[in-house]
Amino acid sequence: MKALINGVLTEVADPTVEQMSIGEAAAANRVVPAKPIGGVKFLQRLTPEEYAAILNAARTMLINAQPQLSIWIDTLRLKGFIVVTDQAAIDAKAFLIAQSLLTQERADIIFAKG
Repeated sequence: MKALINGVLTEVADPTVEQMSIGEAAAANRVVPAKPIGGVKFLQRLTPEEYAAILNAARTMLINAQPQLSIWIDTLRLKGFIVVTDQAAIDAKAFLIAQSLLTQERADIIFAKG
């Protein structure tokens, strides 16, 4: 069997059964990145009341020199999509729950993949 090592095609031993099992297990446990969700589709997951509460909280925070939520909302709008497994989305979800703007159950539905 040949493998590319440091840019050189090199002859290597075939993997053992144990190594193959480890590789198969790693492949089975691999995290598949979420596909981007369109911004409009994502925002449509919110109820009108949830949307209003989040926007009002963002405005209040902005007045108090805390722009994080407004920046996240503006970024979502400008990018036009969200990847719910990205760190920014994970942080936003946790923040919305911590601020009681979304329940854990609703956040799980809104931030679900696909």
